[in-house]
This record gives sequence, C-alpha cells and structure tokens, in this order.
Amino acid sequence: MLIGGSVLLSYQLILDYLRHHEESNNDRPQYFDHLFASTIIGSTAGFFLGGAPRFVFIGAFVTSFILSPMLWWMKTHARMNA
Repeated sequence: MLIGGSVLLSYQLILDYLRHHEESNNDRPQYFDHLFASTIIGSTAGFFLGGAPRFVFIGAFVTSFILSPMLWWMKTHARMNA
C-alpha cells in the first residue's frame, strides 16, 4: 500500500508542480503533463526494479509509448459514474 500510495502521490505532486501557475499563459495540453509525470514515474520504477542502468531507459520508453496513453484514456473515458 505504501508503494502504490507513493506512486499516486508523486504523480499528483508532479502535476501540481507543472500546473502551479494556472492563471498564467499555459498553452500546454494536460496530456503532455500526464505524459511527463508518467515517464518520470516509469523511469524511477525502472531504476529501482531493474538491475542495470538500461532499465531506466526501458522503463521510460515503455511508460511513455505504451502505458501513458492507456492511463490517459482510462483517466478521461473509463470512469464509473462519471
């Protein structure tokens, strides 16, 4: 539970850091902030779970090209009682 909670907390903190001046001119879509936060979390997971430095890049690649679009779709469309 601690690991899952820390992953979700780090995702929210990264998003809050990227969007902390919402009143300013922020032309970046929210998807790119989601992509950046997910890629940082994926590369960190690859660092901790892998045995070699290449797993950092593998974790970032897999997260940015496979997991992040699926998670974005789940976040926006696959909600119960939306």
